[in-house]
Amino acid sequence: MRLLYLIFQQVLRLVLLLGRTTSTKDVELLVLRHEVAVLRRSNPRPRLDWAGRAVFAALIRRMPTRLRDNPTSMLAVDFFHVDCAVTLRRLYVLFALEVGDRYLRILGVTAHPDGPWTTQQARNLIMDLGEHVGRFRFLVRDRAGQFTDSFDAVLAAGVEMLKIPPRCPRANCFAERLEFDRPHRAC
Repeated sequence: MRLLYLIFQQVLRLVLLLGRTTSTKDVELLVLRHEVAVLRRSNPRPRLDWAGRAVFAALIRRMPTRLRDNPTSMLAVDFFHVDCAVTLRRLYVLFALEVGDRYLRILGVTAHPDGPWTTQQARNLIMDLGEHVGRFRFLVRDRAGQFTDSFDAVLAAGVEMLKIPPRCPRANCFAERLEFDRPHRAC
């Protein structure tokens, strides 16, 4: 079965290769040859000199955008809290971080985050993203009780949930770093 799968992959690659223009193939070959030349250098860690960088820059500009750009991005979702000195209450802030460009979206603030509230914030996020929701392939979140099955169901249309392992906050490093880098202030 594995052999059939590998054969299918090679046939598919060949069909895709035949559909590309000759100039695109030539530019890609030049980029790959230059990359191999850099990697064959005797240094244990290959480094580009100014001429190598110039060649790469010139060749990469000639490559089609679809071969260079990865339009897929991901969201990291989590809570942080703010202790309010005036009301002596703790408020929880739900946020979504667009990992690709570090754009932060504050989804909502509440004193009592629960499943239905978090699910509603997911609906609001989908409405805010609109047609751009297709840019996101993954949503990284922890296993907190506020993230219920209904929360996952709202975002299931094209976005794959990545639940981090229990007690491993570093697995959601983008959101956790934002949480610890923010200044601690009271409202």
